[in-house]
Amino acid sequence: MIGGDGMEKIIVYYKLRENKSAEEYEDYFRNEKYSVVMNFPSVKEFKLYRADEMLTGKKEFDFLGELTVTSIEEYKKDRDSEAFKEFIEKWVSYALPESMKVVSLKEIKA
Repeated sequence: MIGGDGMEKIIVYYKLRENKSAEEYEDYFRNEKYSVVMNFPSVKEFKLYRADEMLTGKKEFDFLGELTVTSIEEYKKDRDSEAFKEFIEKWVSYALPESMKVVSLKEIKA
């Protein structure tokens, strides 16, 4: 659980296909992807970040998505839906499937 609000975080990071520019992808995010993702019942917040500069190491991803969800279990149910499968089909026309990593996070409090 993240914080005391019962919400959990999911991070998704990936590279774009060589034939897609960051600008094209950002347009897709603003005009389509954001509203589609926010329509899934488990998703309460969605942010997208572009990897601008690596301060250390090799650049392993172009974009990182941060989702706040009601629960991992509810998110998994959304992933099984036909709407999610249609979303993924469109999304992979931009993102390299083999580069995608999805992780759920648990906050460690001091």
